[in-house]
Amino acid sequence: MGRNASSWAKITLFFVVFYLCLAAFFAGMLNAFLATMPPRKDGPKLTQYLAGKSPLRVAPWNKIKVFNKDKSDTYQKYVDQINEFLEPYRKQTGANKDGFLQQPCNFTSTESRSSGAKKQCYFDLANLGPCYSNAKDFTYGFKDGTPCFFLKMNKVFNFVPEPESGLSYTEVRCDEGEIYPKSTPGFPVSFFPYRGEDNWLAPIVALQLNTTSTTRVKCDVYGKNIKRSDTYLIERGAFNRVRIQIDKEVKY
Repeated sequence: MGRNASSWAKITLFFVVFYLCLAAFFAGMLNAFLATMPPRKDGPKLTQYLAGKSPLRVAPWNKIKVFNKDKSDTYQKYVDQINEFLEPYRKQTGANKDGFLQQPCNFTSTESRSSGAKKQCYFDLANLGPCYSNAKDFTYGFKDGTPCFFLKMNKVFNFVPEPESGLSYTEVRCDEGEIYPKSTPGFPVSFFPYRGEDNWLAPIVALQLNTTSTTRVKCDVYGKNIKRSDTYLIERGAFNRVRIQIDKEVKY
């Protein structure tokens, strides 16, 4: 601390100039990177599912540690995760309605999206039965001890699932609980394929369990071009399975 005022002024000026140069260099490199990035439709595309990785996403994320249906603070974080997961779907007929056809997708059609379709129809959340409500205080079954989980498939460019004979959707089967939509418990073909659109959203399946105790549920997706992997059994992930787990309820 033996510097005088002149010395402090010089070292301050040096570091101001030094960090300004660093910031300018970073900004220049970032601008060059952004300028050379191709548009999404021309950029690199993932055209297949990665071996050993599940194509399914789950909300809340796969495992619930503990919750007590009478204590909202034990499950509110899971409700928040689901709200975040569903928010883009709520905006399909709201803030982002210009990016979607204002008509719900057909769950019974065996035809995939036409190649010239510029907009996607929207997923009607009402199809999720008791697992969805637009009420602000809705808890997705946690308050009643019947928690809901939501599953959807990850994006793969130009992938169209092939249902089993006679179905318009790739069927989701779980060894416990009720699956919604009940009439079409799976992922309808009419939503696919994904072609790099900014607004594309995959269809959703809801699973409702009637328990708050220790539970493990396995879900599979069935289709002609979907494989099942035995690696799931040795905890190395899976090609088309997920495991949902609720640990033992906390006692207060």
